[in-house]
Amino acid sequence: MSKSIRLPDVNQVAPIDLLRLRTSIDKKLNDPALLNRSKAQLKAGNIVQFYSSHYDCMRNGTIFELFQKYAGVEDADTKERWKIPYYAIDLSHIQEGQRILTGRDFKIGQKVSFEDKRNHLVYRGMVAKLNQKTATIVTSEGHEFRVSYSGLINCKTPDVI
Repeated sequence: MSKSIRLPDVNQVAPIDLLRLRTSIDKKLNDPALLNRSKAQLKAGNIVQFYSSHYDCMRNGTIFELFQKYAGVEDADTKERWKIPYYAIDLSHIQEGQRILTGRDFKIGQKVSFEDKRNHLVYRGMVAKLNQKTATIVTSEGHEFRVSYSGLINCKTPDVI
């Protein structure tokens, strides 16, 4: 098998050689060193271009979470959330985006507010518990809500509750 197969030549390649080529490519794409180099350049909140095999084209999106082999990316147009392999992200087109809030940005007892998107109501309360991806918020009426950190707003004024 030739090491320099051009795309038009693929139709003439034997299936077994295509399989060998795919195996070599898969090994290279899943190389831990390559994954670590790619992951080191990314962080939650980055705006990136990525190849979507679902749409078979490049798309724009925002990284919302980093996993071991994948990045959680929200598509800018459709708002769909995907787990994208790091090798599908164009590392030459990374832009700083809005910083994603995490549990480190909040403290137990801190006053916050959040919007219930279903009922279009704004609630104010106090952080009672910090979980891995959400905070437990208790309102002055004693109601408890689990809210993702990205949905919380820090209340600067002391009389919000």
